[in-house]
Amino acid sequence: MLNHIIRRTINKKHSLRARKYCSEIQKPKTMKFSKDNKLWVTVDRDIATIGITQYTKESVGNNKVFLVALPPKGAHLSKGNILSVIHSLNTPRSAEDRLEHISNDLKSPISGLVIQENEDIESEPTTISVQDPSAMWLVKLRLSDYKEVYDLNETPLSSVQ
Repeated sequence: MLNHIIRRTINKKHSLRARKYCSEIQKPKTMKFSKDNKLWVTVDRDIATIGITQYTKESVGNNKVFLVALPPKGAHLSKGNILSVIHSLNTPRSAEDRLEHISNDLKSPISGLVIQENEDIESEPTTISVQDPSAMWLVKLRLSDYKEVYDLNETPLSSVQ
């Protein structure tokens, strides 16, 4: 009988600790946004998925995207460092307009280890201009500091200063 009570007490304490840990780390998969409004982030346990927002897609506009540079698997990204660079060429509107190279730097809104990169975007960068931004993820990270997620915006900004 005593053995049963001890086991039950241990399981309760263990269960409470596990529930507390799970409630801290298992946040709902809601979309958050970077301070510059260029990237969205979803978090599932300790894995964050980062993608481009409608704002970024519109800033690329009708330009011909020819290269999307992503960090390799295994790279560690720090908050504020370059996550990706989107290279595009503007579409001349008239014969007098020149073809111009445009480079969009996207800074990582959170820190973590790259566990997966979207190889489809790297091999077919033109899909950025066509697809829905919520489906346009760039990388998946294993979070280094979950607290950085709380610094992100809950809603996209309507205009960026």
